[in-house]
Amino acid sequence: YFRVGDRNAGTGILRYENELRTRDGNVLQQAWTVRAAHGRGLPGRFDQDVYVALLQIIDNKGLPEDGWLSFSLYELVELMGRGHSGRDYRQVRESLQRLASTTIESDNAFYHRGRKAYVRDTFSLITEVKLSEYEGSDGERTDRNRVHLSDYFKESYQANYLKNIDVHFYWSLSSPIAKRLYRLIDKKRNGRRMWEVELFSLKDKIPLSDYKYASKIKEKLAPAHDELTTKG
Repeated sequence: YFRVGDRNAGTGILRYENELRTRDGNVLQQAWTVRAAHGRGLPGRFDQDVYVALLQIIDNKGLPEDGWLSFSLYELVELMGRGHSGRDYRQVRESLQRLASTTIESDNAFYHRGRKAYVRDTFSLITEVKLSEYEGSDGERTDRNRVHLSDYFKESYQANYLKNIDVHFYWSLSSPIAKRLYRLIDKKRNGRRMWEVELFSLKDKIPLSDYKYASKIKEKLAPAHDELTTKG
């Protein structure tokens, strides 16, 4: 969902395909397509941080029953460890609007726990964003913002499909690839000490640019691997 490099930056489309063998022995063809709204671009490394900060707010406050999550931009940038400049606030506003306008097309790629089936549907993580700024009684300008979480988002969270992570460790990482690897591996290992994946499949899962040679993929992963192992 989040670009960590320049892959597909111009096309506005990310697509991941997979072949899954089901328990009954059938082969299920899966495709996961992320489409940017015209003029907004695909979610990138900054948007990944905004998304993790939103998850942190949900973990702290609880999942709102009506789907409307309220917060201030001050609260969000504090969690992200960013400054409080006009530029930081503008980037967060643009990121929230990008998350709301980006769509996901699932062709047997999104599993719905309640239905016990893979879903063919088009949806988004956030369906609506309301950004407001006003002047308080003391003359200070303040803001209150709300995002509406999609039904798929809420149901996945309630089903524990959106896994909590060690946010302090996440925010300590500087490389966007290291952050992505941490989220991916922590989910995929599922409590086990080891998780294995084929190198070119990992490239598509992150996703990295469409490198043709294993040596180039290893070169791009090496700094993130070094950061993760150095930090334990």
